[in-house]
Amino acid sequence: MEPALFLAVSNSPSGVIVYWNRPANNWVLDESPVLLNSWTRVPFAYETNATYVYVTVPAPSANKFYRLRKL
Repeated sequence: MEPALFLAVSNSPSGVIVYWNRPANNWVLDESPVLLNSWTRVPFAYETNATYVYVTVPAPSANKFYRLRKL
């Protein structure tokens, strides 16, 4: 059984960093401007370190929601 994942967001000079704990095998990040039925996969390259999987996205100009989805 995989450990529970958490999803977090922090600001960075180059945008927003969205990150979650490892291991996260076969999970992808989705984004949406609303919470209902319009999710798309974040197309940016995922990076990893010893603790987290993360992606830097441009700072949104309006609301943006993120979720993890199991493939």
